[in-house]
Amino acid sequence: MFVYGVPGYPTTTIDKVIPQSPAEKAGIQPGDKILRIDSMKVREWQDISDFVSKNPNRQVELIIKRNDKEIRIRATIGEKNNKGFLGVQSKTTVKRLSPFSALLESTKLTAGMLVTFVKLLFSEAFKGDLLKQSTGPVGIVVETSRAVKVGFDFYLFLIGLISINLGLVNLLPIPPLDGGRIVIIFLERAIKKKIPQNALALIQLFGILLFAYLMIYLLISDIQRYFHLNF
Repeated sequence: MFVYGVPGYPTTTIDKVIPQSPAEKAGIQPGDKILRIDSMKVREWQDISDFVSKNPNRQVELIIKRNDKEIRIRATIGEKNNKGFLGVQSKTTVKRLSPFSALLESTKLTAGMLVTFVKLLFSEAFKGDLLKQSTGPVGIVVETSRAVKVGFDFYLFLIGLISINLGLVNLLPIPPLDGGRIVIIFLERAIKKKIPQNALALIQLFGILLFAYLMIYLLISDIQRYFHLNF
């Protein structure tokens, strides 16, 4: 996905200036490219966002590029929700990376999404809303079709999300998933003996029946959600 191109990647060029904001009062205009804030060189939009957020009510000097000329602007960062606020929106572009850089970026993104999925999984499980928030095969097909219509880049991103999600679900300690098998292996190591085949067969049968129930539940839930049919 990162090699193909990530849409909506923020640049350091201003796209919109919010009316009556500190940025408008300072004279910042759409199309300005922020090069430096005080002594900090700006490399990407996150640099600007982090600096502004951490420095409310501070007067700063901005070096911007406007019509191929560098000019200096003094601005006072405002405050909103206890954080710094300037009142600008960045112009976005498609970000494309080399294969090596894409590998590093995708590894960081995958790790971050795994953490998010685990937190969401436990949060919804404790609230008792896990099944209500889950999507089955019908939902996956519908959302994938929507992503294809939006664009191939969104389709790639959704496929990545689904792959990460399925990988995490596969590690849940429930037979017959790989996670359930891992638990059985550790259990056998702990008791230093093999679990009888009859007991394993019962455990596997329980897991299969559980997943059959979940599959039917999610199919019905998806049909009601996307096609507004009641059973």
